Amino acid sequence: MSIQQEIRQQVTALIRSGQRAEAKALLKTKFQVSEEQAEQLVLTIEKEKPVANVIVPQLGKRVSQGTGGCVPLILKGLMIFFFLITFIFAAFAIGIYFYENRFAGEGIAVEGIVISLTENDTGSLAPLIEYAWQDTLRQHQSNFYTSPPDYEVGQQVPLLLNPENPEEVIIDSFSDRYLISIVFGGIACFFLVFALTLGYVARKMKRSFEKSA
Repeated sequence: MSIQQEIRQQVTALIRSGQRAEAKALLKTKFQVSEEQAEQLVLTIEKEKPVANVIVPQLGKRVSQGTGGCVPLILKGLMIFFFLITFIFAAFAIGIYFYENRFAGEGIAVEGIVISLTENDTGSLAPLIEYAWQDTLRQHQSNFYTSPPDYEVGQQVPLLLNPENPEEVIIDSFSDRYLISIVFGGIACFFLVFALTLGYVARKMKRSFEKSA
């Protein structure tokens, strides 16, 4: 029995859309055949044009590429964002480091004495230091609050003073000179590692999608 081209196209379209039962019903109606004969005709058309087994997986692959392919782009965008954050924190760390070193190189060493401890909202303490410059007593309030406090009332503290602005002083200690740079540098390193990890994952996912394409 030969199948007319028009009916073949209708049956193929039904199979392609997943309506296999409707395709069999169409063949039974057109040719007045049994259920088994209609099934054989459907199988014959499927073998000649296996649309039901080929086209659907291709559509699924295209969908997966359309949705999954966006993930590497999102990760790449996040990587760039965290690289920018890394640059900002690194710039702060380097800038503060060179400022403190320049201040130390140009500053004048003086001695101060802790006259009191200032408490913040968390209960940490920072020293209020009194020092003399050109026969004038001045005071410097440290911005570094610690618990327990690093200094005691009456303790002598080495200071570095800006001769052009004697109100500008820093405590000549490792924590006061380098702690901020270390903190900002550590944050920059953290975001750098995070950005590199995102870039690595994005590349792996992109290659995986390309291989599955």
